[in-house]
Formats: sequence, C-alpha cells, structure tokens
Amino acid sequence: MTLGIFLGAISATQVTRPGLALALVASMTFCHAGWGNIMLPAEIFPNNAVATVTGLGGALGSWMGALSQLYIGHVVDALGFVPIFVACAGLYPIALFLVFTMIGRLGVVRSV
Repeated sequence: MTLGIFLGAISATQVTRPGLALALVASMTFCHAGWGNIMLPAEIFPNNAVATVTGLGGALGSWMGALSQLYIGHVVDALGFVPIFVACAGLYPIALFLVFTMIGRLGVVRSV
C-alpha cells in the first residue's frame, strides 16, 4: 500500500489529463485509508482498542489536514502542486520506516 501511495503521488504530478490525475489521487487516498486507518491499528492494538485508536487517528488527521491547508496554499501559490505531491510521496516511506523501527515486525501477537 505504501508503494501505491508513493507511485500515485509521483505520477499525479506528471499526467496531463485531469481525469487520470483524479483517479491517481483517489487511489492514493484509498491506500492511505487502508494502510493508516485500518491495517495498522488492527495489527498493533488489541481488538478492544482498535475502534478507539481508529477514531482518534481520524480526528487528529482531520485537524491536521485542516491546519495544513494554510501552508499548502502558500506553497501552491509560490511553487505549484509538484512540491506538495513530492512531499506526500516522500512521507510514506519515512512513515513505513518509522513503523518498522518503532513497532518491529507486524502480525505478531503481543501480550500487554
């Protein structure tokens, strides 16, 4: 899923047809939701905490998405959309690295 987001973000800056760019961005958001909001909490937290963690993640993601628009608007005005999509593409491999570094192997049942 991380690879799909990375490739979609890089590809979205290179296409000339709006419909194709929209399809790439839609696939990126689908992969983001599947990886960050569904798969990771289910792999990391116990069953009775997954819904709470997913809700908190969604709430924090909404707040950060709203706040980041202030800065994204300035960047788009000055430099266009390419830096934004490149940043989005680069943050997912970094996030995957941090997940593997901080959490370790996924799919292992841990006792708390």
